[in-house]
Order: sequence, then C-alpha cells, then structure tokens
Amino acid sequence: MSDSVKDMKEFLSKIVTTGSLIPDFKVIATLKYLSIDEVDESVLEALTREGLLVRRITDVAIACSKCGSLSISTKYVCPACSSVSIVKSRLIQHIDCGYVGSEVSFLRSNSGALKCPKCGREVAEERLIVYATFFECLSCHFRTSSPNVIHKCHNCENIFKPADASLRPIYLYELSDKGRELLKQ
Repeated sequence: MSDSVKDMKEFLSKIVTTGSLIPDFKVIATLKYLSIDEVDESVLEALTREGLLVRRITDVAIACSKCGSLSISTKYVCPACSSVSIVKSRLIQHIDCGYVGSEVSFLRSNSGALKCPKCGREVAEERLIVYATFFECLSCHFRTSSPNVIHKCHNCENIFKPADASLRPIYLYELSDKGRELLKQ
C-alpha cells in the first residue's frame, strides 16, 4: 500500500471515529495600541479625565451585548427560514439554449465551469446574460436582495441581532497641552 493511500485511510478513519468533520470557526479580536505593548484602558481614561490626554473616536466596533467581547462574526440568514445556508447567486440566461434560472440551478462540471440544466453543455461566462444578483437560501430556496443579519460572539457564543448589539467606540489618544506641559517639567 502506498504512503498516500495509507495517509488517506488514516485521515478518513478519523472522520469515521468522530462521525463528521465539524469546523471550528473562531474570530479573535483584541484592541491593541501600536506604540505601547500593554495598555490598561482605565489608565487612559484616568489620564483623559485629568486633562493630560485628549481622545477622539477613530472607529466603532460591534461588541457582544452579553459579555462585551469584540470577537464577533457577522452572518447572513434567510428571512424565511432563518437558515445560515445562504449563498450569493445570480439570475442568468444561457444565451445558446435560452434557459433562465438561478446560478444555483446550474451544475458545476469537473472543471468547475457552469453546466446548463436544460441543454447539459458547459457554459462560458461570456455566453451568459446576468439579469440580477440576489441571495438564495439552500434550505428553502427563498430569494432576497436583503438577507437578515445576525452577529455571533466567539467568546460566549451569544447570537444577537444588530439592534441588540453594543457599539464600542475605539479611541485615538493624544497628549493635551496640559500633558505636554507636565512632560516639560
């Protein structure tokens, strides 16, 4: 038995053992300031209150409404069935045979090219007319131009809607005139 077949069998046996290959998708977000390795934000706030620093908002981050974490991913979900199995698709026409349908209805050949469900031929991009772009649910086949949006916290697993999100201002800090004077002394 060749090493590659042995490696494939070993890999496949791991999937059999667990039942399925489950992805673990995590977003890890941390706030860092570039010129200083470790910054305690309470110290920055205290220096701002003392008038030694001036802060201004440079960005706003989505934070978890439950734990405040910035480790958030955004997902599109189907408005009809709430499935996350949603893809961006196009309403296309195969010029040669006239078939019109969702790009999802076109099969993919071994080469990755679209294959027309009506005539069975591979379709080059230049032999298509694109009428619209939309999102299509692979679970219920609902089509929409505006999928629903949800956020997932990768710290506490909380799933929440944009209306329930916390918006956290991200500040840039600069020395104030008072802070410059203190450094001169």
